Amino acid sequence: MEEFLKSSPFYGFHISSHDELRNTEDRHRCNVCGQLGKYYCKNTKCGVSYVDIPKVRLPISLDIIKHSREKDSKSTAIHAKLASPSETNIYLFPEEDFSIDNPEETLLLFPSVDAKPISQLDCEKYKKLIVIDGTWKQAKMMVKSNKEKFSKVQKVCIQQKETLFWRHQRVSKYCLATIEAIYHFMIEFLAEKGQDSKSVDNLLFFFSFFYNRIQNHYTTNDIPFVRIPDYIKYETNE
Repeated sequence: MEEFLKSSPFYGFHISSHDELRNTEDRHRCNVCGQLGKYYCKNTKCGVSYVDIPKVRLPISLDIIKHSREKDSKSTAIHAKLASPSETNIYLFPEEDFSIDNPEETLLLFPSVDAKPISQLDCEKYKKLIVIDGTWKQAKMMVKSNKEKFSKVQKVCIQQKETLFWRHQRVSKYCLATIEAIYHFMIEFLAEKGQDSKSVDNLLFFFSFFYNRIQNHYTTNDIPFVRIPDYIKYETNE
């Protein structure tokens, strides 16, 4: 288990140790395609040979509709696929089509005017969650382009949370990274069903690691982080 400082936003989370990630400086072979990657392969969305990625069992299957212009290096959608490969699908928009076989059992995580909070849903009836991955402009366009598909799908929203993402955006501090949005949905969904929300903490395995690396790099080297004011907050365990 990773031991976070009390000042860390991840303090108390049940996230597996980052030691394997922390101790490597080299790139390694993908377990599937053989391409080199430092932590995981962006091509096959699999771990590289030395990393034992903790697996998460999701309470609801996950389809991610990812804009093809959203760079893998900037997207956190892959973190969900790495943590829960059998329950997560990623479709590239607009190149790859996707289907909604049972719209009455499907939720779309999107803050539209007709979106309902999880507390107002009968969570037992829903089997699939759809998440949109892209910039806010791209996300709105993707939802609009799939208006007919989404017309019979219940939209859902999560409680407002401030993002911890290091990627600069100008919309709002409450616009979350994709993996943050997925994580907060899952813990609310589990809580509503009376189940253990700590079981999905490892969805943030890579996100918390990268967050710590950035915090550590800027605090250790006393470098200003100019993209987001007051983003660098504490010293890490590294």
